[in-house]
Amino acid sequence: MATCVDVVVANILANPLMVLAPVLAQATRKGGRIALSGILKEQAADVANVYRQWFEMHTGREQEGWVLLTGTKK
Repeated sequence: MATCVDVVVANILANPLMVLAPVLAQATRKGGRIALSGILKEQAADVANVYRQWFEMHTGREQEGWVLLTGTKK
């Protein structure tokens, strides 16, 4: 059985984040948190939509066109 963690943090571009979504979701325990950054503002909705099947997603912060997305595993 794979180890699940309380918190996953990833600071990479949107496309790799979307490809890695199933892996990162599997690594996060139920009720665990995820923080995703390295996402351009225009790509944030697409990334959040991919992760919504596993996480309750929120936009954390935006700075200079970059967005932080956070979520809690369902």
